[in-house]
Amino acid sequence: MGSLGSGAPDVFVTISDWSNFTRQALRGYLLLEGMCERGPIGTAVLCSDFTDFRMTYGWLIDGSDFAYLVKRAMSYGARVVVNRIAHYEDPADPTTLTATRGEATLVDRADPAKSTLGITAINEGAWSRKIKWTVTDGTINPSTEFNLIIEIEDDLFVEREFYPNHTMETILDAVNGVSKIVTIADLDSDTEAPGNRPANGTGNLAEGDDGLTGLNAADYIGDESVGTGLYTFDEISYGRMLGVPECVDLDGTGPETVQAAVQTYCNTHRRQMMFALHSSLMALTPQDAADYRNGTGKWEYAPINDWCGAMFYGDLKVLDPRTGNKLTYINPIGDVGGAIAKGNSENRAYTPVAGSKYGILSDVSGVRYNVGPIGKRGHADILAEAQINPVVVTSRGCYIEGINTLQRESTQLQNIPTAWLLMAMKETLYEMLPSFQYMPINPRTCRLMASELDPWLAGLVAEEGLYAHDLQCDQNATSIANMTVNKLETIRQGILKGRVLIQPTVYAKWIGFTIGVGSPGVTLDYFETETL
Repeated sequence: MGSLGSGAPDVFVTISDWSNFTRQALRGYLLLEGMCERGPIGTAVLCSDFTDFRMTYGWLIDGSDFAYLVKRAMSYGARVVVNRIAHYEDPADPTTLTATRGEATLVDRADPAKSTLGITAINEGAWSRKIKWTVTDGTINPSTEFNLIIEIEDDLFVEREFYPNHTMETILDAVNGVSKIVTIADLDSDTEAPGNRPANGTGNLAEGDDGLTGLNAADYIGDESVGTGLYTFDEISYGRMLGVPECVDLDGTGPETVQAAVQTYCNTHRRQMMFALHSSLMALTPQDAADYRNGTGKWEYAPINDWCGAMFYGDLKVLDPRTGNKLTYINPIGDVGGAIAKGNSENRAYTPVAGSKYGILSDVSGVRYNVGPIGKRGHADILAEAQINPVVVTSRGCYIEGINTLQRESTQLQNIPTAWLLMAMKETLYEMLPSFQYMPINPRTCRLMASELDPWLAGLVAEEGLYAHDLQCDQNATSIANMTVNKLETIRQGILKGRVLIQPTVYAKWIGFTIGVGSPGVTLDYFETETL
């Protein structure tokens, strides 16, 4: 990647954090990576609703709740971009994918019969064993044509496919590129037509392989040069929230390795315009969760220090999707991501999604370790000190508590709304500033820039995203000689610079309220507020 003054012409937006203090996504989209029953591997696909997801990716597989997490995210209205993962012997070489597609070979009507038509599942996985094929004589010309039926047994989301009255010369064009279930191939039987038609019969494809044996951190992370793993999302220009929920189920150092890579992807690869949604490992106590986040206790690693992500805590107790008649615990990222997508869609992109007003989670019976009750606030403090946002249950419902990013330094960028505001501002600037490329660097261009940016910044103030702003792009200069932001040295290099100092809105975390007790008969005209 080039830099300011070198490489291909580009726009670079940097953030200077001047908010130190003393301590006292197009919206509605969610990017998720995980294990699926079927669907393309290494291709990010937008699913607008759960029916769309089920048609493409199927349902639950052993050892993974990912499909259910997607369903729960969508129940909040999120549109989810899915990347299905599997194991590669070498993530930098897509040909080393261990997942395989199921197949079937149909024979013709000769005696002895010869292979004539190959059927292959449209993508990899053991699901292919449920693909059923049926061949019958054609309806119009039964002596020369045949009908082909392809269906997935016991699947109500993918329609049965019927290809009537075909010969071997026409069937390939009818199926390939049209079928959502299979592809077919002519196996070049040397039997003369119409005897080269598939014989009547029915059967199932062989079972493919999900490619999950040996799944590890490298499979989740992927390789940028070939677009595997996280880099599958490179083609997605919309959506700001990214989650890899089930990486926490990996063995050894897998969880923290993947989460660190996700954070680097969001901060560096996506230029601080993507936000990572992490969870702690399942079934951890609050203290263990804090140790996991900090790389202490049982864990020894450098903790994440980055405002482009947040960590959430709380295994959600929900109805078991496999049985439908008992409760189970699931990772919170599906619900958290769905609630964030809903909040970002209904409100502004930087409105906090937390608390019993904006951070409510639906259809949750409880959490494994609930730090919401008064008697558990000490445990809540442990999580807060580790910058972990718990999901709690109180009389006001089940909701996200906390707006902490994973930045260590005490600045406004420790707050999720500020992080989201800056991401939204960067996205807008990346859209607006290219219109000034190849314009002359002079006061007139600077005034044009200010005339576009000032109304936008004023709108952020009006919408309570900012308290104030100060735009500085030499809009008041009369010549290049008295420009202050753009120096002659950088002007000669073809660099046009500008900056804006902002004061982001601060959202209440703590509420202080004092009850004054007076004696009978005393006028209550003076009320002294104590310091919290």
